[in-house]
Amino acid sequence: MTEQQKEVRLLLSEDHDVDAISITRAFNELCLGNTILEQLGLHNLALLRSGAVPSPYII
Repeated sequence: MTEQQKEVRLLLSEDHDVDAISITRAFNELCLGNTILEQLGLHNLALLRSGAVPSPYII
């Protein structure tokens, strides 16, 4: 990965474990190497505000 290319992190805000597992499984089956950060909604908001999730990211 060059300096201009950055890994896009996915911030998964899902309150149903089964849905979160399905999304993670689908990414694995498609061989997508993106990091998936999985938390509940309010915790995700705190992560974004604190800068704990480096950009770029997709919510």
